[in-house]
Amino acid sequence: MANPSTSLGGGLDILLGGETAGGLRWPDLAGSRGRVSGAELAKALPVMKRLTTLSCLSWDRGDTLAVPPEAMRSVLAAARRRGGLVVVDVPRHLDPAAGQALEQSDTALLVVPAELRAVAAADRVAASVRMRLDDVRMVVRPMRPFGLPAHRIARGLRLRLAGELGAEPGLAADVEQGVPPGIRENGPLARFCETFLDEVLPPVPAVGGGVY
Repeated sequence: MANPSTSLGGGLDILLGGETAGGLRWPDLAGSRGRVSGAELAKALPVMKRLTTLSCLSWDRGDTLAVPPEAMRSVLAAARRRGGLVVVDVPRHLDPAAGQALEQSDTALLVVPAELRAVAAADRVAASVRMRLDDVRMVVRPMRPFGLPAHRIARGLRLRLAGELGAEPGLAADVEQGVPPGIRENGPLARFCETFLDEVLPPVPAVGGGVY
C-alpha cells in the first residue's frame, strides 16, 4: 500500500509499472468505515502487470489529499483477514492515518543512510514510531567510503539491525521504463527482501496476514 498520508507523491503504481492497471485507488476507499470484505478488496485492487502476484493500493492523480484514520483501520483490517503479506509505505511525519497503520503492523523498517544528519533525524522518527509499535528495525544504506558502520548506527539508535541495502544498479533507468524495483534476482534489493522475509514470515500459510 502506498503512503497513506499524502497524495503529493507520484504514486506507487507508477513506480511498479502499473499506472494503467484498472482497480481502486485510495480516494475510492477514503469513505470506508466498519468491516470491509478482504476477498472483495483483493479482487478490486489493481494487479501490477510485471508482478502478477502483487496487488497495489496507491493514489490516483486526483485532488484527494489524505485518508481518514477510520478508512485506514478498515482497509488494513480487511487485508489482514485476507491473509498474506501486506506492506505499507508510511511517511516520517505520522498523521492519524499513518499512526493507525503502524498500530496495526507487526514490524516497521526504518531506512537510514549511513551519515550523521540522517542518523540524527532517524532518532526522532524512531522515537515516534516506538510509541505505536514495539518491533522497529533499521535498514542501513551504506555511504561508502566514509559512511558510519551499520552496527554503530543500530547501537546508537537502539534498534535491531535488519540489514544493509546497497545501491541498486540500473534503478533509475528501470523506473523510467516501468520496470519495478527489485526485479533483478541478484540485486541488493531482492537479496535483502528475500533474507528479511525468510526471517519474519511464518514457514507455512497462517490465518491472517502480517503488515509491514
